[in-house]
Amino acid sequence: MDSEEKREEMAPKTPEKDAKPKVETSGNILESINDDLDEIDLVSDSLDSLNSALDAIEQRANNMRTMLIELQMSNRELLKELREDNKTTEPESSPEEGSKSGGNS
Repeated sequence: MDSEEKREEMAPKTPEKDAKPKVETSGNILESINDDLDEIDLVSDSLDSLNSALDAIEQRANNMRTMLIELQMSNRELLKELREDNKTTEPESSPEEGSKSGGNS
């Protein structure tokens, strides 16, 4: 087997090379057209199903994004409250800390 035959074997098959002739020797063109139209309908239905699935995925992603933003806002509020609480309790605990650090020096 020479290199040209190997390349032809490895090359991807294209519809043009491998397609069966759509018009049979009997000349039944209408049957061929109907088969093509049926195939187009199947592809169209498949694309509609895929589109619906992608819409559902997009909706779920949007819902998750909304929930994450709400969680982030809630966490920011909580952090703000904790910082405010820490500021109000800080003066009470600073004399303790001062005596601890004074003893360590």
